[in-house]
Amino acid sequence: MSASRIPLSTECVVCLTKTISKVVPMLTDVWEQQSELYSMAFRALSEGFANDFDVPSTIIPLMMELYSAVGANDPFNLIKQKSIDATMKALPLVEQSINRFSDFEKFRTSLSAAIAGNIIDYAHAGDVPDLESLECVFDSVQREGFAIDNSKELWHRLKSSSGKVVILGDNAGETVFDIPLIRLIKELKWMVVFVVKGLPSINDATENDVLGTGIENLAKISTTGARAYGTPKRFVSKQFLDLIAGCDLIISKGQGNLETFPEIQRELKKEAYYVLRVKCSNIASILGCKKNNNVVLQQKSM
Repeated sequence: MSASRIPLSTECVVCLTKTISKVVPMLTDVWEQQSELYSMAFRALSEGFANDFDVPSTIIPLMMELYSAVGANDPFNLIKQKSIDATMKALPLVEQSINRFSDFEKFRTSLSAAIAGNIIDYAHAGDVPDLESLECVFDSVQREGFAIDNSKELWHRLKSSSGKVVILGDNAGETVFDIPLIRLIKELKWMVVFVVKGLPSINDATENDVLGTGIENLAKISTTGARAYGTPKRFVSKQFLDLIAGCDLIISKGQGNLETFPEIQRELKKEAYYVLRVKCSNIASILGCKKNNNVVLQQKSM
């Protein structure tokens, strides 16, 4: 698998255009400023398409430029807080379901919860997530199972050794549904470092979005050091790279990390597991599955 090089297709441009149509009104309600931002965005998409840029190389600098142009810090703050509130409300019932199991089945159900949280995503072209149906999404992930399923390999890895595991977090609110998985891994005597974004970008989780959820009591919180989709090597901090170099295992959440982290993984020769719901037919094609499939994918050190 190499999802770190995905040239902009017409489907990508359509998807990113819909994303931009969500983001720009959140950045400013002044029409003149919106017009400038749309012009900036469509120019970047056109140049990216013409020059065969990949998706991260197009969208990451563009989002940084859009935020900077209007001096925005965290325009999705209220949306993120609603997502956090909804997942905190749903978590007790999800945990109740998880705790009916033990050993591997409990672990697998915790992974289902982590994937269910991955629907909380405002950066893709799909509909706005239904925050009132999170328990139903969790149930559906359990029924569907994993189209790519290396959960047993991950379980045996966690059971047979110990050390430092880095979990690459994804979206605000989604991170709450990672709590059962974090707790179980900690119970297996691993030190857990939970990584969030260094600065706000759309609804990606930052440190402020996880403090108070309980994650800080289970894991050390660290950041990528960047305002960037995923974990692109050219934008993340040296501190983040040192963290990855010094860890024993990585669990990567979400599609953005799948698209960007493999470059770092290859360079540092680390074992990683990618846990996500596939939201794009291009990614599905690369992985050999279908859009909306659930995935727990092992990538050994290279």
